[in-house]
Amino acid sequence: MASAHQFHVLLVHLSILAFQLSEAPTATQATTAMVKPGCADRCGNLSIPYPFGITKDCCLDEAFLITCNDAFNPPIAFLGTNTSNLNVTEISLQGQLHILQFVGNDCYDPKGKWKEQSISEASFKLSKFSISTENKLTVIGCDTIAYMYFYQGEKLQRYSTTGCVSICHSLDSVADGSCSGVGCCQTSIPKRVRSIDIQLSSYNNYTKVSDFNHCGYAFVAKQNEFKFTPENVRKLQNTSEFPMVVDWAVGNETCEVAKKNSTTYACKDNTTCYKPDNGYAITGYRCKCLEGYEDINECQDLSRNNCTFEKGCHNMIGNYKCTCPEWYHGDGRKDGQGCTFNQSLVIKVALGNFTCCIFPIMHMKACFANPLSASQAITGGDYHTVAPLTSEEIIDLLVS
Repeated sequence: MASAHQFHVLLVHLSILAFQLSEAPTATQATTAMVKPGCADRCGNLSIPYPFGITKDCCLDEAFLITCNDAFNPPIAFLGTNTSNLNVTEISLQGQLHILQFVGNDCYDPKGKWKEQSISEASFKLSKFSISTENKLTVIGCDTIAYMYFYQGEKLQRYSTTGCVSICHSLDSVADGSCSGVGCCQTSIPKRVRSIDIQLSSYNNYTKVSDFNHCGYAFVAKQNEFKFTPENVRKLQNTSEFPMVVDWAVGNETCEVAKKNSTTYACKDNTTCYKPDNGYAITGYRCKCLEGYEDINECQDLSRNNCTFEKGCHNMIGNYKCTCPEWYHGDGRKDGQGCTFNQSLVIKVALGNFTCCIFPIMHMKACFANPLSASQAITGGDYHTVAPLTSEEIIDLLVS
């Protein structure tokens, strides 16, 4: 049985602090779907599901980092860091992002002099994802040439060029909804493109069509998001951005390689692994349900997942992912490494001559794994130095 003096020493260790950390999540706490514990799931009007996140601790890796700029009202999400100009408007768990892409314009005065405020080049570069083949390069104008230089492959090692020419002599010759080369032309985006540069030029600097057309325009956008009208030849300069589709996948392995490791392979029962064929397919794979099956949210049913903590379960298409809460490390799985408390992250607070360690009682043994060099006790208004307490002694005091 512990003495009164020992209990008094223990109280100094435990109660001198003015605050206490909350306990780790338990299996009875509610689950926030598709978001890591403690992470925000929105930026303004944008829903941000895992593997994306607004801090490095909340996303799978830096390629999935979303920066939320609250200087705008509502806040605006950007892919990557604060220096990014890639405005994300939609994130799909089916492997796509919608990003607003700038419109390049090449403008001249009636005498054919180039206007300095023109942006005759538009560029776009992705660190890991790729530009979807659902997009088109669209070029608008009646004296307009556009070249698109693009780079493919993991290291952007393959370089190619495409483009189109748009010519017309009057607005009467321009057909509504048609991008066949008269006032508007389009060309497809090849697969596995990760970087593009668009350059605009003109045959006659619009001098022969200056009564109705002074500018040429070019942009990459999702095909169904833009419908051409003859009036675009006059007024597209009032539009600065169009939505573009970007493809993403999880991991850096092909299906063949991923299947060799049953522990990390993401596609489980009633699902199949596939290599995305809509433009990404550089690295990574996706899972989809077999025909006749629907995706089940394993995180909503504790019997369907082996995650140590309920909040550490993240549903994915055809599978789920386990993570550990803050201050823990491991794979988060009951049938794996589980979650181990990070002793190096124990918080120490110094108050005068007192150096105390705070943590919930359930973590006390880990907190005091190393004996304190000195312990201070207060008795009768005086300070006395007593022998250090080991972790076992503190646990004994708690349970005796």
